[in-house]
Amino acid sequence: MEHSCEAYWTKAEGLARDAICTMGLGAKRLTDAAKRQLEIADLRAGVNVGLRELGELLYATHTGTPTDSELLLEKMREIDELKARLRELEGEPIIYLICRGITSFKDAMACAVKGFNAMVPAILILTFAVSLKNMTGLLGAATYVEGVMKAASAGLFSMLPAIIFIVACLLAFATGTSWGTFGILIPIVLPIFKVGDPLLMIGISACLAGAVCGDHCSPISDTTIMASAGANCNHIEHVQTQLPYAVTVALISFVNFIIAGFVKNAWICLPIGVVMTIVVLFILRATVGKRTSVAAEK
Repeated sequence: MEHSCEAYWTKAEGLARDAICTMGLGAKRLTDAAKRQLEIADLRAGVNVGLRELGELLYATHTGTPTDSELLLEKMREIDELKARLRELEGEPIIYLICRGITSFKDAMACAVKGFNAMVPAILILTFAVSLKNMTGLLGAATYVEGVMKAASAGLFSMLPAIIFIVACLLAFATGTSWGTFGILIPIVLPIFKVGDPLLMIGISACLAGAVCGDHCSPISDTTIMASAGANCNHIEHVQTQLPYAVTVALISFVNFIIAGFVKNAWICLPIGVVMTIVVLFILRATVGKRTSVAAEK
């Protein structure tokens, strides 16, 4: 009896020792992974700080402040070194995990295949979006928009900010790019207004706001595609669910740009826009919120 009890306790002690060793090894692996992530975060922060300092030096050069070229080159070299180390840490995560024993080579390769399969729909949509954008460019979209803007500036000068906003929305929605819309519309908008005209700032604001709004609503926008892919949700459902929010704000902005075209003062229109937004929110709460409550009770 004593012999069997002693053997039992010896076996239990061995199992406990193995469990503790396994837990310690697992904790060490987690600690190493956490240290790696912290090092990556530190490197990213260093790159961001370096880019900001480089931008300040370049801006100082632009404003006429003499800047040592060696200082610029040294700052660029520092950023390159940080980015090289960052690529080294981020570029071999699978090899690192395999070497540390956190995962096996078979599991890692299976995850790579699954990840690629998950990105195929987003890649195809982006490919089609680029094709559509190039097609609209070849059809002369920029020339057509320029003609529309010049025709509108002849008889509807005070309505121009609202017209620019709508044109920017439609163009960005059709092409799926806000920066491309900036490149098309801003060179057209600038010559329409005289230097010093209050409508110049309002017109450029309408161009920027409309382009971002149209890009946000567009189903062929790269940001929309990557957002739905990153959230692992249906792309069309993602577009449909964000449209009501974007269109509501776009309508409020459109009314404000109409007011701004006649008032010609953005500081007056800004509080009007805030009040309109609050009023619309209360209206939505009273209508949509009520219907939602009734549906929940049923």
